[in-house]
Amino acid sequence: MEKLRQKRLRVVLGPEEYGQLRTRTLQRESWKCQCSGSSINLQVHHLKFRGRLGSDVPDNLITLCVDCHSKEHHEN
Repeated sequence: MEKLRQKRLRVVLGPEEYGQLRTRTLQRESWKCQCSGSSINLQVHHLKFRGRLGSDVPDNLITLCVDCHSKEHHEN
């Protein structure tokens, strides 16, 4: 019997909703980079990139400083 892959819905938020989610992500992680612990130049990173069908959901987001964010993108 052939197994069917269950499709997962991709969530893509508009600018206002994404801004709110971004702020909640920063608050959840105490405004600290989850790699270096820095609290300056923070950005929110998609663990599964949007370009690879990653969703705008809390479990797919992490707070990184600009340096760690840059390293993350150059390693993948």
